[in-house]
This record gives sequence, structure tokens and C-alpha cells, in this order.
Amino acid sequence: MNDLILDTERVFVLYIIQEGVAVVDSKYTQAFYNIGPLKATPKSSTYHDLARWTGIGLESPPCQDFGLNNPRFSIYTKSYNTTAQRAAYDVWAAAIGGANSP
Repeated sequence: MNDLILDTERVFVLYIIQEGVAVVDSKYTQAFYNIGPLKATPKSSTYHDLARWTGIGLESPPCQDFGLNNPRFSIYTKSYNTTAQRAAYDVWAAAIGGANSP
């Protein structure tokens, strides 16, 4: 996922998926659009397409015998900036839930 054309720094990939709708409600996505994503790819289909969309389908490179892997969690991250993670979550939670957000 390191595309130097988009950005020379590490890229954070996020999937926002909402069941039962053709378009994810903007209350879940607008906060991310506001910070200016490098790329956004809206799609609509069924649950069966999720693996392909997220790069973990049987045809995806990490699932082939190329010696690649596709961890779903940041297991190779040496440290976490929990303050930044909390701040990002708080902005998102406030945007979608306001005072009623847990």
C-alpha cells in the first residue's frame, strides 16, 4: 500500500462499510472527507465482495503463494501514538454521534 505517487509517508487505509445501503451515510464518512483523503473509492455491492475490496480475497496477492502477507492489525508497528489515535477517534465519534456518542 506504499504508493509514492500519492504520498512518501506511511498511508493509513480505512474501510467504512454500512450494511443495507447503496451509499454509506455521510455522518460516518464526512469527517474523513474533511481531512482530505489521498484517495476515496465509493462502491456498492453485497457482503460477498468485501474480501476482494479489502485485498484479502482468494485472488488477492497476499492470498497467493508469493511469500507476501496481509496482517489485519498493526502487528509490525513498533509503537503506537495512543494520544493521536484517541484524538482521531474523538473527532470521528463527535461527527457521527454528538452528545449521544459513547
